Amino acid sequence: MYDWKEELNDYFESKDTEKFSDGVAAAKLNRDIENFLIKTAIPALDGLKEDLTAKNRTLHIDKIKQVIKTAVRFGDTAEFIYEIRIRKVGEKACALKFVNGMESIITPQTIKNDNSISSLTMDDIRGSFVYEYIASMG
Repeated sequence: MYDWKEELNDYFESKDTEKFSDGVAAAKLNRDIENFLIKTAIPALDGLKEDLTAKNRTLHIDKIKQVIKTAVRFGDTAEFIYEIRIRKVGEKACALKFVNGMESIITPQTIKNDNSISSLTMDDIRGSFVYEYIASMG
């Protein structure tokens, strides 16, 4: 005999489980994003400060939520602006660079089939920054 109460209970139990799983996955992804920004992206950009200082430039780095904003200054002039923004794609997150009104994915130098933040290294971040900096200087 068909038991509608049991079916209704099963339905709500599965929905509660899905919501819990989705919440746990979202929290993990947010932790992964914060770890990437704090342990990979910011130290990578900090590593450029000394080289730029040797060329009479200063590099300012600010983290606002899930965005890192940088500015290279030459004296009182902002010479170059570079941002790293995070975009969530399903259960992964990608790092995007934003330069001169254009946005594109920061790609790893070694692994070409995975653009997620978990495959990016400090050298990938530095390489992207330096490439865009030189390109903007003409």
